[in-house]
Amino acid sequence: MRRAAIALLCVGCNAAWGIEGADSLLVDSGAPPADTEKAACDPEPGVAKVCLTFKAPAHPAYDVTTGAATHRIDGLGVIRIDVFDQDPTDPTVPYVQRLKLPLTGGELRVDELPTTWASAIGAGKHWIIAQFEDNKTLMRVGENFYQVGDFVTVPTRLPNGRLVWPSFDAAVDQTARLEITLQPLRRVDVELQADASLRTTYKDFAVNGDGPVTFALFDGELTSSTVFLELISVGCMKAAPLTLMPPLLKTHFTTTVTGNHKILASLEDYDNRSAFPTSGSLLTPDVMAPSMEISSTSWTASHSAKFVKVLNPYRAGEKVDELKCP
Repeated sequence: MRRAAIALLCVGCNAAWGIEGADSLLVDSGAPPADTEKAACDPEPGVAKVCLTFKAPAHPAYDVTTGAATHRIDGLGVIRIDVFDQDPTDPTVPYVQRLKLPLTGGELRVDELPTTWASAIGAGKHWIIAQFEDNKTLMRVGENFYQVGDFVTVPTRLPNGRLVWPSFDAAVDQTARLEITLQPLRRVDVELQADASLRTTYKDFAVNGDGPVTFALFDGELTSSTVFLELISVGCMKAAPLTLMPPLLKTHFTTTVTGNHKILASLEDYDNRSAFPTSGSLLTPDVMAPSMEISSTSWTASHSAKFVKVLNPYRAGEKVDELKCP
């Protein structure tokens, strides 16, 4: 049981919620997708329909000054639409329909949005998660599911922490209409390293220093009521904080957040299921945490920091569940 928890309240979280699946086109019962002409959104007797319009806000240019060339993005891609008949807040819930726009194949240009998809669909409540996929050179699995240059559905979060994804209610003889603004993802490249002071400060504690790293963006000071603008985890890393020469760790995360905000990195050495940050974790400065700028005119940003403390460290021999890197 941890002794000091920070509440998990996050606005604009973009972590991959386990809803990935295959790239195959899965269509539930009902008529196939209609074309995108205006008439396709008109109601039809005896049919439940949906008409989704996808929009995109302003974004960085696609040239060498913004990092677009480095990441092989050009504003051309496809919109992946996942339709759920259960709330996808539960990452184990499967989609019931997956398709890509343009339906005829090829690519569309993000600057040509808005675009509309209309279709017959089963009556009842449905949820939507959509993503404009730009980079065509990387396999979209695991941490690579979301890439810089993508435009994604950003869920809102209620005061109790519950995610809310776009949804609609389909009814026979009616067309449910929904507009979804897809937000651009920028990439933050990060260098992390265990500070030399950890070796002596925590020499009598059980500090393995390996586990997934979580990044948090926030404003103000870190308290139990902090609302995180971003909270996202990346893969397992080995910081080796009790060695003479801790390695320099290089990683990155993607975010829809822009502006100047505080940033905290937490290497979750033990527990990664309790409220963030968890006991036994290696932390970058959490008091007077450093700030970083994520420019609205660039696809990339960078940050470097050192792990300077262990939150509620465990003593050697304590019965705790360790997280181990593969």
